[in-house]
Amino acid sequence: MRASTKRILSIMISASLLIAVMIIYVKLIQPAYSDIQNLRGEIQARNNLLEEQNHAVNQVQNLISQLQDQNITKFQEQISLVLPTTESVPQALGQYQAIAQASGLSIQSVGVNYLAIKPVASDAGLAKGIGTERFKLKLLGPYEAMRNFFQAIETNVRLADLVTFKINRTGQSGQNLYLNEIVVDNYYQSN
Repeated sequence: MRASTKRILSIMISASLLIAVMIIYVKLIQPAYSDIQNLRGEIQARNNLLEEQNHAVNQVQNLISQLQDQNITKFQEQISLVLPTTESVPQALGQYQAIAQASGLSIQSVGVNYLAIKPVASDAGLAKGIGTERFKLKLLGPYEAMRNFFQAIETNVRLADLVTFKINRTGQSGQNLYLNEIVVDNYYQSN
């Protein structure tokens, strides 16, 4: 074979190989590359969505924990006002003295007894039981003042039960003056 024929033959083989490579690229590699790019985009979109959702979940969990901590703290404070966490005879006596003065009564005598602690269910919370302080009060004043005193105890923040009351007329028959003997139970949490 002559050199020119070899040259033409090698150009034709090179051209056919180049055409074959282009056909393979267009038919096989380019669609696979497009599929890979689509899959990469889908993976990136899913990763972004996952990160956004994780971020949103973390924000919600943080918000819930903050609200729970705040609400639990506020709730515990409110419960402690109604049902103190310890015995609080001075506080209760101060409240009764203030209520009596506001109602127009004077306290003649005070007695305090502690009743047995009532246990609560183990899953009920932090308190192990409910303690009771029993106050025996003798109050002097008019009947209307005693009614006001009872209403004030009923609407007082502190949890209390009126156990008994006894009204005795004192003074002259025309006077509106009574000696009232009452027994009131106050409650507290025993830890």
